[in-house]
Amino acid sequence: MRILLAEDDIALAELLEAQLSEKRHGHFVDVATDGEAAWELAQMLTYDLVISHVPLPKLDGIGLCRKLRSRGHQMPILLMTARANCNDKVLGLDAGADDYILKPFDFEELAARVRALLRRGNSACSPLLIWGELHLDLNSCLVHYGVLPLHLTPKEYGLLELFLRHPKRMFSRSEILDHLWEIEDPPEEETVKAHIKGLRQKLKRSGAPADFIETVYGLGYRLKPLAEVAYKKQRTEVALSESWERLREKILGRVTTLEQATIAWLEGSIGEELRQQAYQEANKLAGSLGIFGFIEGARLAQDIQSQLRSELRVSDPGQVLHLSQLVVALHRELQMASPMPLVAANHGKTYTKLLIIATDVALIQELISIATMQDLSTQVVESADAAREAIADQRPDAVLLDLSLSETHGLKLLAELAAQTSPIPVLVFAVKDGLADRVTVARLGGRAFLHKPLAVGESATAIDQLLAQVEVSKSRILAVDDDPQVLAMLKQVLEPWGFKLRTLEDPRLFWEVFQGFSPDLLILNAEMPHFSGLELCQVIRNDLQWSALPIVFLTAHTDPEMTRRVFCSGGDDYISKPIGGPELVTCLLNRLERTWLLRNIARNDPLTKTFNRRHFLQELEQFLHLARHYDQPLCLVLIKVDGFKELNRQQGSTVGDQVLRQVGSLLLNTFQGIDIVGRWGSARFVLAMYGLTRQEGYERLVEAMENLRKEGFLGCDGKALKITCSSGLVLCAEDGDQLPVLCHAVEQALESGRSTALRNRQEAL
Repeated sequence: MRILLAEDDIALAELLEAQLSEKRHGHFVDVATDGEAAWELAQMLTYDLVISHVPLPKLDGIGLCRKLRSRGHQMPILLMTARANCNDKVLGLDAGADDYILKPFDFEELAARVRALLRRGNSACSPLLIWGELHLDLNSCLVHYGVLPLHLTPKEYGLLELFLRHPKRMFSRSEILDHLWEIEDPPEEETVKAHIKGLRQKLKRSGAPADFIETVYGLGYRLKPLAEVAYKKQRTEVALSESWERLREKILGRVTTLEQATIAWLEGSIGEELRQQAYQEANKLAGSLGIFGFIEGARLAQDIQSQLRSELRVSDPGQVLHLSQLVVALHRELQMASPMPLVAANHGKTYTKLLIIATDVALIQELISIATMQDLSTQVVESADAAREAIADQRPDAVLLDLSLSETHGLKLLAELAAQTSPIPVLVFAVKDGLADRVTVARLGGRAFLHKPLAVGESATAIDQLLAQVEVSKSRILAVDDDPQVLAMLKQVLEPWGFKLRTLEDPRLFWEVFQGFSPDLLILNAEMPHFSGLELCQVIRNDLQWSALPIVFLTAHTDPEMTRRVFCSGGDDYISKPIGGPELVTCLLNRLERTWLLRNIARNDPLTKTFNRRHFLQELEQFLHLARHYDQPLCLVLIKVDGFKELNRQQGSTVGDQVLRQVGSLLLNTFQGIDIVGRWGSARFVLAMYGLTRQEGYERLVEAMENLRKEGFLGCDGKALKITCSSGLVLCAEDGDQLPVLCHAVEQALESGRSTALRNRQEAL
């Protein structure tokens, strides 16, 4: 990695350059002895990290930091100083620095901070860089593809690290030279080609594809993109396969019950109780085997269920023989095959992870199905001890805990999770539903409670609310206080929870900083010079866009008059100084959770998680304004699930809802970034694609329709359903530039089959 070192002490600069050099730590260091020289180098080259002494000639380190941030440079910045003054640290961090180190320092500490900042600068929280089956450990400098080690030269290692730190970026040969070679004596660009070739050969020998590092002719090199559709399928297979391995013996136990019933029937000793038990087990198998990929097994279970439903006649040898053949075939089907191969699926993308602690097969199947639809990662364990090991290995974002496995151990685990510095939100499933049971769960830190057996859709709603607490920890908070010590304390308390905190000491800069940061919550000191927090609160409440923003006050006065003024100005809550950390965190979490839930209820369709019609129209109105103002194209698309009423009639509304959830999830995954997706009503979805021409819109739509065609839909019997969709597309300006006109036009395009070319393409597929 390339580092810019700004240090006016030449002896120290040479020492740091030598220590951080390629031989010791794999970095290339450019040295500037004053702030202006450092600024000029930063304009010419791309740096992964800046290390700057604070008191520099011409332009000090804090000024350099401000200048870099004002021009959009996002690389991490580490400031060095001999002054242990808290105000200096606050000034540096407010100027945009990421870390601070005091002189004199131990070099190993500096090296550790450099490694941490380089990881943080690339949004990684682990010393492992992962792309598919390739793993690069930054601490040990070891590289593996699958289980095979790669023995790389320093330049090959540097190339691979560069690509893995920026997996979606294209690098030209000249950019690679800038990153990996000394600026004074760079080699010819053909040297890069030779090193790329050598790296590809070593990757190929380890089992990687020949084009793992892809050449884009005329532009440069990049990592070959991982196919998102294939990954989604693979991730689903992983979750289901792992669940199958855990639940296999229980499912085979149900087959054993069927075998016992068949033997009793052959011997003429089967009773009504055993027949009913066998019928129930066949019913459960028919509903669950299809989820695990055993389509033939699900069909056999349905046939067995049908046989057991009718009156058993011992005198009919044909009926007895047919049932025994079905049971034997089912047993063979489950013993001989695994539903789908277990595969490793870590492709560098971060998914919200749920840890499921349960032994209830039906509950686990339902939770995995919900997680798959919501693009969530799952892990299933069957005991509290296994859960502790899983959490120690990789912290989940949320836990789903079934107390049926062991109430005592489950409640103890619940208390442990709530006692962590940053508690993991837990959804509890319980058979007991008394007030005392609910109070116990609440006291121990449970964040949601569901009584078993569950109503249809109850789990999905509860998981949505639980994930609101996960999203809350990523919220952006702006804190305004004229006391720098209070701001420093807020950083210490809130940042370990994952909050993105921005602090401001001068309230005169409030509006500029506020608009640039767009916070999810505002913390204001009630009394400040120039503009008080009460006045700033009124400014926010008078703004139509921000009037609903949650605002929490900090105040040293708790008398009734101050309390009245806080709430009259529009404050939602207040915290008394001196501030208690737990009290502050609890207050902010509760306020953000309710705001997040209310916002989602107001703008999202509860079934599909897409925008509801009202909010979509609000977003579309803004798109239309931008399209007219900047003379940009805007495509509006309407997609309809064909024959949805008939589907509901034949399969039931539960299957219909599942189809809509899958379609909504797929559209959200396909149309990301600036595109918006909404539910238009019943079985219709609406899309807006800003900046795309009609032809480009058609191409994106064809891609979405192909993905829908490939999506696996299951009926109530576990068998595959064939779902087709129709669509219509219109273009703003050509088909109308006012909202009512455009909406009418897209309705007509859908109903009249205006998108003829697209329909023909769908039929051909």
